[in-house]
Amino acid sequence: MLSIKEKLYGLRGSLPAGDMKSQELHAEKRVYALEEHGWVIREKRFAADFLYGSFFPTMMSEVSPRTLALVAGDRAFLDVFPQNLLLIDTETTGLAGGTGTYAFLIGTAFLEEGELVVRQFLMSDFDYELETLTAFVETLRQKKITSLVSYNGKSFDLPLLKNRFVLNRLSTRDLEEIAHIDLLKTVRRLWKKKLPSCTLSDVEYQLLHVQRNNDIPGSEIPKTFFRFLQTRDFQTILPILKHNVQDLLSMACLLIEIDRLFSEPGRQGSADRVWMYRMLNEAGFQDDAASLCENAVHTFQSSTIRVNPELFFTYAMTLKRAKRFREAAAVLCELLPVTGWSLRAGEELAKYYEHVEKDFEKALSVLRRCEQIVEVESALGKARFPSGVKEEWQVRTARLLRKRNQKPF
Repeated sequence: MLSIKEKLYGLRGSLPAGDMKSQELHAEKRVYALEEHGWVIREKRFAADFLYGSFFPTMMSEVSPRTLALVAGDRAFLDVFPQNLLLIDTETTGLAGGTGTYAFLIGTAFLEEGELVVRQFLMSDFDYELETLTAFVETLRQKKITSLVSYNGKSFDLPLLKNRFVLNRLSTRDLEEIAHIDLLKTVRRLWKKKLPSCTLSDVEYQLLHVQRNNDIPGSEIPKTFFRFLQTRDFQTILPILKHNVQDLLSMACLLIEIDRLFSEPGRQGSADRVWMYRMLNEAGFQDDAASLCENAVHTFQSSTIRVNPELFFTYAMTLKRAKRFREAAAVLCELLPVTGWSLRAGEELAKYYEHVEKDFEKALSVLRRCEQIVEVESALGKARFPSGVKEEWQVRTARLLRKRNQKPF
């Protein structure tokens, strides 16, 4: 019968193919097993020619700091480079969180010497949680990581790890002081309207052209780990290790896709341009935001305004902020008859005629037209005045009537 040490070293063998790219099976593996501790560090290195779906994961090294600033919504990331990132994904004993949930596997990935290195920290028994967490922290410090990258990590992985640190009387300082980019937030912004869901599996299939085969379902992972604890058969844990590697590779490729999206105009039709505009604005790239919006609108014919009215409205507001009032008004006029946008477009047009043109009669005319449109839409069950808006419009109308009557002829 094999000893635990022999089983640990048996992890040096290849993972089952499981329909994953054959190149992955030949990626260099390093496994460090300490007999006096019950934990394993497993390392795999993916070279520059390794293809995952339609991506080379090592091209994460070319992701620009500008993209990192956009995803984080923080210009401070302009000083962060891909070599300073640590991708992280945990596998746990459950999804409930709290003191009874353990992160038995901490998967990480980082760039090193032209390769993408995946380093996994496996806790092979509950008694060795402290050693596993300590080894993970040592990697954070050794690699001089300035930011973590996760997928739903802000809501799950990081809070869980912090909880495990506290329960093991470890300082959470290393986790709290490091920046964090959660890619789930960006995916929801850019592709929520176009994807069946924002789960990583749907993102992989729809955006990265990766289809997992023979992958262990997430719901099976906790009981598979518990079965491993009972049998001590390390073949049991291999599907979980492979699943975790794929999660990390997908995160690397997703970063590459986001970088291409913002740098290659031809790819921008695949994402929500309104959110691209907002992300550029949030990160302080106002000129780029205006250019993106203007270019997108100019690719549409006027008749297609109904396809993406929010983009046109966003463009109008961009023109307004740039004090290009007449151009903004022209776009707003096209939005007036679009279902659901009459009120917002009409309000902005009325402001333009009242405060810029000083044409109070035209402002009143716009308000009356909008009221008629909304009344018709309301009768058809398509739209209605939101609570309080009708009263605001009555106040605006009364003010415009006073200004019109006081205007000298």
